[in-house]
Amino acid sequence: IVLPDITKTDNKSIIIAGDSTTYYVTVSNTTGATVRGAIFKDPAVSDLSVTSLSCSGAGCPTSPSIGAMQGGGILLEDMAPGERATFTIEATVSAEATAGTITNTASVSFRGETNEASDTNDVTTKLSSRKAFTPASINANETSVLSVTLTNNNLNAATNVEFTDNYPADLVNTGTPNLSNTC
Repeated sequence: IVLPDITKTDNKSIIIAGDSTTYYVTVSNTTGATVRGAIFKDPAVSDLSVTSLSCSGAGCPTSPSIGAMQGGGILLEDMAPGERATFTIEATVSAEATAGTITNTASVSFRGETNEASDTNDVTTKLSSRKAFTPASINANETSVLSVTLTNNNLNAATNVEFTDNYPADLVNTGTPNLSNTC
């Protein structure tokens, strides 16, 4: 049996936790005959929330739903040879996602057989920062040491990082800052 073809991409290799992306999934009738009864699925993926779904082209149902796509599947309309349906899927990566990869797989099933396409992205997280004064409170004209900690929980080293800290009103350096760092 010749199956319809399926492709999936968001044209990105890296996604930052908390950001959105758009996936394009195209189901093409490459069978040489009219396809009737094909089912499109794109199951839910951990740390990825689908926010909208639309379809353009031949074979698109009138109102595709996210629930059907991630569950039992969407029944495609009849597709003549060479026709295609393109699903546009808007999604957001959880802000709490950990650094690593997200693989998102879609499928088209026809006559009991399934064809799949996947898109894999590296997820990077934003650097976290923490600052503390020692001692935590002081009186006027006393000094305190400010410590700033930047943490990179990603799989790769962070490069070209810039850090800016705006002091509260009436807080001044007592002299040239004594910068020290460890990596």
